[in-house]
Amino acid sequence: MNKKDRIALDKKIQEKLNPFYLKKGYQLDEKLFIYTNDCFTVFWGDASDFGDWLSFRPNFQILNSKIKNNLSIVFPDKSNVVSNKSQDLQMAKLFGVCDFDCSIFVDLSDNGIEYSNYSYKIGIDTDLQPIIKDHIQFMEKVTFPYFEKLSTVKGISDYFNNRLLALTDEELKDRKVMKSFQKEEVLCAIIASYLENEERLTEVIDTYKKLYSTSEFYFNDINVLDNWIKDNNEVN
Repeated sequence: MNKKDRIALDKKIQEKLNPFYLKKGYQLDEKLFIYTNDCFTVFWGDASDFGDWLSFRPNFQILNSKIKNNLSIVFPDKSNVVSNKSQDLQMAKLFGVCDFDCSIFVDLSDNGIEYSNYSYKIGIDTDLQPIIKDHIQFMEKVTFPYFEKLSTVKGISDYFNNRLLALTDEELKDRKVMKSFQKEEVLCAIIASYLENEERLTEVIDTYKKLYSTSEFYFNDINVLDNWIKDNNEVN
Protein backbone atom coordinates (compact mmCIF):
# COMPACT_ATOMS: atom_id res chain seq x y z
CA MET A 1 0.00 0.00 0.00
CA ASN A 2 1.41 3.39 -0.93
CA LYS A 3 2.08 6.02 1.72
CA LYS A 4 -0.88 8.22 0.77
CA ASP A 5 -3.38 5.36 1.02
CA ARG A 6 -1.80 4.16 4.28
CA ILE A 7 -2.21 7.60 5.87
CA ALA A 8 -5.81 7.78 4.65
CA LEU A 9 -6.57 4.31 6.01
CA ASP A 10 -5.02 5.07 9.40
CA LYS A 11 -7.06 8.27 9.63
CA LYS A 12 -10.25 6.41 8.72
CA ILE A 13 -9.67 3.85 11.50
CA GLN A 14 -8.68 6.54 14.00
CA GLU A 15 -11.91 8.45 13.37
CA LYS A 16 -13.83 5.34 14.40
CA LEU A 17 -11.66 4.56 17.43
CA ASN A 18 -11.23 8.08 18.80
CA PRO A 19 -14.64 8.47 20.51
CA PHE A 20 -14.02 5.29 22.52
CA TYR A 21 -10.41 5.98 23.52
CA LEU A 22 -10.74 9.72 24.16
CA LYS A 23 -13.70 9.04 26.45
CA LYS A 24 -11.43 6.66 28.41
CA GLY A 25 -8.82 9.41 28.85
CA TYR A 26 -6.39 8.25 26.16
CA GLN A 27 -4.48 10.59 23.86
CA LEU A 28 -3.77 9.78 20.21
CA ASP A 29 -0.44 10.12 18.45
CA GLU A 30 -1.74 10.19 14.87
CA LYS A 31 1.60 9.59 13.18
CA LEU A 32 2.56 6.56 15.28
CA PHE A 33 -1.09 5.47 15.65
CA ILE A 34 -0.83 4.83 19.38
CA TYR A 35 -3.16 5.69 22.24
CA THR A 36 -1.60 6.49 25.62
CA ASN A 37 -3.00 7.05 29.09
CA ASP A 38 -0.32 7.55 31.75
CA CYS A 39 1.53 4.20 31.93
CA PHE A 40 -0.72 2.34 29.48
CA THR A 41 -0.23 2.28 25.71
CA VAL A 42 -2.24 0.73 22.88
CA PHE A 43 -0.32 0.35 19.59
CA TRP A 44 -2.19 0.11 16.30
CA GLY A 45 0.51 1.42 13.97
CA ASP A 46 2.65 -1.67 13.49
CA ALA A 47 0.63 -3.26 10.68
CA SER A 48 1.75 -5.81 8.08
CA ASP A 49 1.39 -4.61 4.49
CA PHE A 50 -0.23 -6.98 1.97
CA GLY A 51 -0.61 -4.53 -0.88
CA ASP A 52 -4.32 -3.71 -1.10
CA TRP A 53 -4.87 -4.30 2.60
CA LEU A 54 -3.12 -4.16 5.96
CA SER A 55 -3.16 -6.65 8.81
CA PHE A 56 -3.54 -4.97 12.20
CA ARG A 57 -2.83 -6.72 15.47
CA PRO A 58 -3.20 -4.27 18.40
CA ASN A 59 -0.46 -4.40 21.01
CA PHE A 60 -0.68 -3.37 24.67
CA GLN A 61 2.16 -2.09 26.84
CA ILE A 62 2.40 -1.32 30.56
CA LEU A 63 5.12 0.79 32.15
CA ASN A 64 5.68 1.54 35.85
CA SER A 65 8.11 4.37 36.64
CA LYS A 66 9.23 3.02 40.03
CA ILE A 67 9.99 -0.40 38.61
CA LYS A 68 11.63 1.05 35.49
CA ASN A 69 13.89 3.34 37.57
CA ASN A 70 15.19 0.41 39.60
CA LEU A 71 15.57 -2.02 36.71
CA SER A 72 17.35 0.64 34.65
CA ILE A 73 20.14 0.63 37.23
CA VAL A 74 20.66 -3.09 36.72
CA PHE A 75 19.74 -3.31 33.04
CA PRO A 76 20.38 0.14 31.50
CA ASP A 77 20.09 -1.15 27.93
CA LYS A 78 16.65 -2.75 28.33
CA SER A 79 13.27 -1.07 27.84
CA ASN A 80 12.14 -2.38 31.25
CA VAL A 81 8.44 -2.35 30.42
CA VAL A 82 6.27 -4.35 32.80
CA SER A 83 4.38 -6.23 30.12
CA ASN A 84 3.98 -6.19 26.35
CA LYS A 85 1.15 -8.28 24.89
CA SER A 86 -0.72 -8.60 21.62
CA GLN A 87 -4.47 -8.92 21.24
CA ASP A 88 -4.80 -12.69 20.99
CA LEU A 89 -6.59 -15.69 22.43
CA GLN A 90 -3.78 -16.44 24.90
CA MET A 91 -4.22 -13.05 26.53
CA ALA A 92 -7.99 -13.58 26.72
CA LYS A 93 -7.49 -17.00 28.31
CA LEU A 94 -5.41 -15.44 31.11
CA PHE A 95 -8.61 -13.72 32.22
CA GLY A 96 -10.83 -16.72 31.62
CA VAL A 97 -12.47 -15.04 28.62
CA CYS A 98 -13.50 -17.42 25.85
CA ASP A 99 -15.80 -15.02 24.00
CA PHE A 100 -13.32 -14.46 21.17
CA ASP A 101 -12.63 -18.11 20.31
CA CYS A 102 -15.30 -17.90 17.62
CA SER A 103 -14.51 -14.38 16.46
CA ILE A 104 -14.59 -13.99 12.68
CA PHE A 105 -11.19 -12.29 13.03
CA VAL A 106 -9.50 -15.38 14.48
CA ASP A 107 -7.91 -18.09 12.35
CA LEU A 108 -7.75 -21.04 14.74
CA SER A 109 -4.85 -23.48 14.56
CA ASP A 110 -5.07 -27.22 15.21
CA ASN A 111 -1.79 -26.86 17.15
CA GLY A 112 -3.34 -24.72 19.90
CA ILE A 113 -4.39 -21.15 20.59
CA GLU A 114 -0.78 -19.96 20.78
CA TYR A 115 -0.54 -20.60 17.03
CA SER A 116 -3.87 -19.00 16.16
CA ASN A 117 -3.93 -15.69 14.28
CA TYR A 118 -6.13 -12.90 15.68
CA SER A 119 -5.87 -9.88 13.40
CA TYR A 120 -7.87 -7.30 11.48
CA LYS A 121 -7.44 -7.31 7.70
CA ILE A 122 -8.36 -3.81 6.55
CA GLY A 123 -8.42 -2.21 3.11
CA ILE A 124 -9.66 1.18 1.93
CA ASP A 125 -13.23 -0.09 1.39
CA THR A 126 -13.43 -2.44 4.41
CA ASP A 127 -16.49 -2.07 6.65
CA LEU A 128 -14.94 -1.00 9.95
CA GLN A 129 -18.02 -1.38 12.17
CA PRO A 130 -17.58 -5.09 13.08
CA ILE A 131 -13.82 -4.57 13.58
CA ILE A 132 -14.26 -1.63 15.93
CA LYS A 133 -16.97 -3.51 17.83
CA ASP A 134 -14.77 -6.59 18.25
CA HIS A 135 -11.77 -4.53 19.41
CA ILE A 136 -13.81 -2.52 21.91
CA GLN A 137 -15.21 -5.74 23.37
CA PHE A 138 -11.68 -7.11 23.77
CA MET A 139 -10.56 -3.91 25.47
CA GLU A 140 -13.51 -3.93 27.87
CA LYS A 141 -13.36 -7.64 28.73
CA VAL A 142 -9.61 -8.28 28.69
CA THR A 143 -7.23 -5.36 28.24
CA PHE A 144 -8.71 -2.78 30.61
CA PRO A 145 -9.05 -5.35 33.45
CA TYR A 146 -5.43 -6.32 32.72
CA PHE A 147 -4.32 -2.70 32.90
CA GLU A 148 -6.22 -2.22 36.15
CA LYS A 149 -4.63 -5.24 37.82
CA LEU A 150 -1.15 -4.03 36.91
CA SER A 151 -1.71 -0.35 37.70
CA THR A 152 0.31 -0.42 40.96
CA VAL A 153 3.56 -1.97 42.17
CA LYS A 154 1.62 -4.19 44.57
CA GLY A 155 -0.78 -5.19 41.81
CA ILE A 156 2.14 -6.21 39.60
CA SER A 157 3.64 -8.35 42.35
CA ASP A 158 0.30 -9.94 43.20
CA TYR A 159 -0.63 -10.70 39.59
CA PHE A 160 2.58 -12.45 38.59
CA ASN A 161 3.97 -13.76 41.87
CA ASN A 162 0.71 -15.16 43.23
CA ARG A 163 0.37 -17.13 40.01
CA LEU A 164 3.98 -18.28 40.28
CA LEU A 165 3.78 -19.49 43.86
CA ALA A 166 0.56 -21.39 43.15
CA LEU A 167 2.38 -23.65 40.66
CA THR A 168 3.01 -27.27 41.59
CA ASP A 169 6.43 -28.92 41.27
CA GLU A 170 5.23 -30.65 38.10
CA GLU A 171 3.97 -27.40 36.61
CA LEU A 172 7.34 -25.77 37.29
CA LYS A 173 8.83 -28.28 34.83
CA ASP A 174 6.25 -27.59 32.12
CA ARG A 175 7.59 -25.66 29.10
CA LYS A 176 4.16 -24.15 28.45
CA VAL A 177 4.20 -22.67 31.95
CA MET A 178 7.70 -21.31 31.32
CA LYS A 179 6.44 -19.57 28.19
CA SER A 180 3.47 -18.07 30.04
CA PHE A 181 5.74 -15.45 31.65
CA GLN A 182 7.70 -12.97 29.55
CA LYS A 183 11.20 -12.29 30.85
CA GLU A 184 10.32 -8.62 31.32
CA GLU A 185 7.35 -9.68 33.44
CA VAL A 186 9.56 -11.91 35.61
CA LEU A 187 12.12 -9.18 36.28
CA CYS A 188 9.43 -6.59 36.98
CA ALA A 189 7.60 -8.99 39.30
CA ILE A 190 10.79 -9.56 41.30
CA ILE A 191 11.47 -5.82 41.59
CA ALA A 192 7.83 -5.23 42.57
CA SER A 193 8.17 -7.73 45.42
CA TYR A 194 11.42 -6.01 46.45
CA LEU A 195 9.85 -2.53 46.41
CA GLU A 196 6.92 -3.80 48.48
CA ASN A 197 9.34 -5.24 51.06
CA GLU A 198 7.56 -8.58 50.85
CA GLU A 199 8.66 -11.35 53.18
CA ARG A 200 8.21 -13.80 50.31
CA LEU A 201 10.84 -12.08 48.10
CA THR A 202 13.42 -14.85 48.53
CA GLU A 203 10.79 -17.50 47.82
CA VAL A 204 9.70 -15.60 44.71
CA ILE A 205 13.24 -15.37 43.34
CA ASP A 206 14.07 -18.98 44.16
CA THR A 207 10.87 -20.18 42.48
CA TYR A 208 11.57 -18.21 39.31
CA LYS A 209 15.08 -19.69 39.30
CA LYS A 210 13.59 -23.15 39.62
CA LEU A 211 11.12 -22.50 36.81
CA TYR A 212 13.85 -21.24 34.47
CA SER A 213 16.73 -23.45 35.60
CA THR A 214 17.08 -24.79 32.04
CA SER A 215 16.83 -21.40 30.29
CA GLU A 216 19.95 -19.24 30.35
CA PHE A 217 17.98 -16.48 28.63
CA TYR A 218 15.83 -16.08 31.75
CA PHE A 219 18.04 -17.50 34.48
CA ASN A 220 21.09 -15.29 33.90
CA ASP A 221 19.14 -12.04 34.23
CA ILE A 222 17.21 -13.34 37.24
CA ASN A 223 20.53 -14.16 38.88
CA VAL A 224 21.98 -10.72 38.08
CA LEU A 225 18.91 -9.07 39.60
CA ASP A 226 19.05 -11.34 42.65
CA ASN A 227 22.68 -10.36 43.30
CA TRP A 228 21.86 -6.66 42.89
CA ILE A 229 19.02 -6.93 45.41
CA LYS A 230 21.27 -8.74 47.89
CA ASP A 231 24.03 -6.13 47.49
CA ASN A 232 21.53 -3.30 47.82
CA ASN A 233 20.03 -4.79 50.98
CA GLU A 234 23.48 -5.10 52.54
CA VAL A 235 24.20 -1.43 51.86
CA ASN A 236 20.89 -0.39 53.35
